[in-house]
Amino acid sequence: MRYYLGVGDRIDTTTQQLKGASVQNPSSASSTQQVTEDLSELIKTSQFTLDPAAQLPIEFDLSKFEVHIPQEQYGNGSNSFVQSIDTYPLSSSQQQKPYVPNRGATSTINIPPKSKIDIIRQIDAYQLSCSFECILENTTSGQRYSLKGKWQGIFQYNNLDVTLKQSAL
Repeated sequence: MRYYLGVGDRIDTTTQQLKGASVQNPSSASSTQQVTEDLSELIKTSQFTLDPAAQLPIEFDLSKFEVHIPQEQYGNGSNSFVQSIDTYPLSSSQQQKPYVPNRGATSTINIPPKSKIDIIRQIDAYQLSCSFECILENTTSGQRYSLKGKWQGIFQYNNLDVTLKQSAL
C-alpha cells in the first residue's frame, strides 16, 4: 500500500476543543496537584474510495482486508506518508478507532490559597485526503489486481495547547 499526495489531495488542520477540567485549593496554604492529560475523547478515522475503473472479482469483499493507514508525512519534502502500526478495513464506510498518543503527559500545577484553576485544552487535528495504490494478489491463483483510489481520515493530532485560568473560590 502506498499513500501519496496527488492532484487535488490536501491536508487540512482544524483546532479541536477538548474537555476541560479544574483543580481547587480551599486551604490557606499553596498546594500542588498532578494532572495527567486525557486524550481518550480523540479518534482516528479511515475511509477509502475506490477508483471506479478497478476490475475486481465479485467475490472480493474488500472490507475484510485490513491495511495500514497514513500516520505522518515523510519529513524530507516527499509527498509520501509513513504508515501507522494500526490497521483498518479497506472500507468505503468511515471507520473509527480511539486515538492512542505516543506518550502521555503529566503536569504539576501550583494552586494558590483559596483558588480554583480552570484547565482549558485544545489540539490540532490533521485531516488528510490523499491518493493510494496497491496490488492485491490471490494467493491461490496467483492473479494480481491493481487497486487505486482516495483515502481520507483524521490521521494525526499535534500541538496540544493548555491554558490555565485562575479565579478566587
